[in-house]
Amino acid sequence: MNPVSLIILVSAMSLVIPNLGVQARGHRVTPKNSKRVRSVNRRSAQDRKKHQRSCGCFSKKVAVEKNKEHVASFSIKKIKPQVLRKKILTATEQVSVAVCVLPEDVYKKCHIKESINIPLDNLLEDATKKQVCELCNSKEVILYCFSDLISSFAAEALKQDGCDVLVCSGGLIEWVKEGLEIEGEWADKDRMTIVEELEKIKEVIRRKIEKETKDPNFK
Repeated sequence: MNPVSLIILVSAMSLVIPNLGVQARGHRVTPKNSKRVRSVNRRSAQDRKKHQRSCGCFSKKVAVEKNKEHVASFSIKKIKPQVLRKKILTATEQVSVAVCVLPEDVYKKCHIKESINIPLDNLLEDATKKQVCELCNSKEVILYCFSDLISSFAAEALKQDGCDVLVCSGGLIEWVKEGLEIEGEWADKDRMTIVEELEKIKEVIRRKIEKETKDPNFK
């Protein structure tokens, strides 16, 4: 390759790769042209940002912040079993009601004393949601399930309809572990035995939901 052709080739490459002088191994940026290189790099970074915005690309930080905003908009208030007990069993004025969102057969076996049963399938029906929202106008509604996942899901569904409810943290299993009052067919059973039975039923339902929703993180 003759010298003229070599000069033309290098010139063409410098147009395609503006910061070739920085990236090429063995080449040194002299003080004379360092300002020009920094300026080109800044323009390149700005061009990349413009390209990302035009392609609808968002940084991980922005995505995380947007996700936080979404989660915050559906944040659910939770109370501990002991607090729930005071609200529904020892309060002088009954202004709270506990609602079990588990299937009816589970409710018959074991449930929190004085609680009512509205299974999740029924709760998600428009007519039932309307009734619960009307109940919220006069009572403080607290949902519970095995732990607090299903009840939190139900609470989110109600919140979208403008109905704010509470969730019992730890659910029925935690309530039983703490030795609090229960009713149902298992009321006289040993507490640890009841916990083990509830965990078994919970696992069966979890697997069923995981299969239907294809969500391995459902616990």
